[in-house]
Amino acid sequence: MLRCILIVLLFCSVFTTNAQTYTLFNNPVEKSEIDGLSEALYFSLDKPALQPVMKSTRSDLILHLPFFNNTELVLQLREQNIFAPDFAVYEKTATNTRTPVDYTPGKYFRGHIQGDPQSIVTVSVFPHEINGIIRYKDRIYNFGKHGLQMARDMVLFRTTDAKVDQGFECIELFANEGPKSPWKGGSTIEKTGT
Repeated sequence: MLRCILIVLLFCSVFTTNAQTYTLFNNPVEKSEIDGLSEALYFSLDKPALQPVMKSTRSDLILHLPFFNNTELVLQLREQNIFAPDFAVYEKTATNTRTPVDYTPGKYFRGHIQGDPQSIVTVSVFPHEINGIIRYKDRIYNFGKHGLQMARDMVLFRTTDAKVDQGFECIELFANEGPKSPWKGGSTIEKTGT
C-alpha cells in the first residue's frame, strides 16, 4: 500500500514540475446569449498566448479555465499523438470525387482537473483556436469558439443545457468499411490509417 502511495506522489510531482502553466482566457461572464442554450459562460481567448503552447516541446501543461460561479478549473494535461503515421483527410463530395484535404494538425491533450482524478478532460489547441470537452462531477461540458458577434469569443456550457439541434452530425469511415453513424452535410471525412 505504501509503495502505491509513493508511486502516485512521484507521478504527481513529476507532472507538476515538468508542466508549463498557461492562462489563456479572461473576462468571464455568466449569461445565455445563444438561442437554445439555457446557461453559458462567455470569456475571451488571448490568441497570441496560444503560440507558446503550439511551440512548446513540453508534453505536460497546466491550463487555467474560467468556470461557473466565479471559479476556475485547473486542467492538468498531457499531450497525445492521436494520428496513425498514415493518417490522411479526404473530401468526398456529392459527385463522389475524393480529393485530399490540406490538414495541419494541432496539439491534442488529455488529462483531468486538479484535485479530481475522476474527471476527464480533452483539449485541442490550434494556432488561433482552442476547444475541449470536460467530464466533471457526472456532467459533460464543452468549450470553444462560438459564432456570435460579441467581444467574448469563447463559450463554456453543459451539454444538457443545449436545447436545440446544432444542425450537423459526423461519422467516421475506416478503409474498406461503411459509415459508423449518420451524417448530414456536403462532404465526408475519411480515416485511412489505423
